[in-house]
Amino acid sequence: MFTSFPCTFLYLKDLQELSIEWFLYAKPPKPKLAQRKTSDGEAVFESLYQLCNLLVKYQMQECALVTFLENYSDNIFDVNHIDNR
Repeated sequence: MFTSFPCTFLYLKDLQELSIEWFLYAKPPKPKLAQRKTSDGEAVFESLYQLCNLLVKYQMQECALVTFLENYSDNIFDVNHIDNR
């Protein structure tokens, strides 16, 4: 499992499928598998590219788990919330 999401993701233009366990901890949880051939999957890839571009703009090499989950949560993400899954 990743401890951070690398911004080098920007270079993986031919990647067709991505499984990220972190999506399960978003609020509400998202499917952990994103497939580029689906509209939902393509939206996930595009938002990951946007997130990485923003981080690179601020000279960051990677995205921390908390930042990632804040970006993918519709509700306010609480880092202190206890998950009993």
